[in-house]
Amino acid sequence: MTRRIPKNLEPSCIYFNNVLLEIFQKAGKVRSLCHDFVFTYKGKPIKGIRGGFEEALRRAKIENFWFHDLRRTFSTNMRKAKMDHTVILKLTGHKTSSMFNRYKTVDREDAVDAMKRLDLFLFAQKSLESSDQVQTGSF
Repeated sequence: MTRRIPKNLEPSCIYFNNVLLEIFQKAGKVRSLCHDFVFTYKGKPIKGIRGGFEEALRRAKIENFWFHDLRRTFSTNMRKAKMDHTVILKLTGHKTSSMFNRYKTVDREDAVDAMKRLDLFLFAQKSLESSDQVQTGSF
């Protein structure tokens, strides 16, 4: 966990999972970290990432991608991992459900899963109706 100060000047925490922690630990072994800053350029802390992010996208020939797509993907993955709504709010730094809902997405996987669950529901309903008909003797 590390502390950050967002644009609203209220301190918050960034929580690391094991994968992310391992990445930062490896980075620390590859280069000497003689300061508290994770991202630096020529030994000085990077105060903004917009320019570097846009340049990386350009070099990778990635179009129509926005930095907040990462936040949306994180929120979606947390939802799919069955995390509680309030936990996701805390981790993303959203203060209200309406703001959180802006980042919720339904993708192809969600739609396919919904159709499978609908099939199971309808099959169960049909089976229930058939067993009711057999018990009452009506066909």
